[in-house]
Amino acid sequence: MLMNQHQARRALGRGWHSAAERSLKSLLQPWAVGHRFRPQVRIGAHRADFACPRLKLVVEVAGHRSLRAQALREAAFRKEGWQVLRYSAHEVVEGPEDVCWAIAYECERRSQMMRRRAAWRRVERTGTRDHDGWRVSGQTGLLAA
Repeated sequence: MLMNQHQARRALGRGWHSAAERSLKSLLQPWAVGHRFRPQVRIGAHRADFACPRLKLVVEVAGHRSLRAQALREAAFRKEGWQVLRYSAHEVVEGPEDVCWAIAYECERRSQMMRRRAAWRRVERTGTRDHDGWRVSGQTGLLAA
């Protein structure tokens, strides 16, 4: 029997997750970490266990791949501009609160960093002055009175 793409994705999502990945999926709710994580997101040639596209943040559960394969995947994600958080299956199962707290902290940190970058780009683009009356001078990024 042939499956369409949607049925194949549902079967993949239902069957192959480890206990740690299922546990992490229940932890990565928007109300818990402040951002939406999607399971099995394709990034380049690889699939991330969980990813938040808005923050470009990947959460991986280590353990079911070789160390070399994990390093290659992580390098590929970083090359695409994503930050990778890797937790062992033991950490996720034994200390879910700690993992959830660490992910929430990193989400908040990345969110603040991205807001600052967006504000900086806005100032550079518009040439507006900040609250102290300083203005960004052109492409150098130097402040001018």
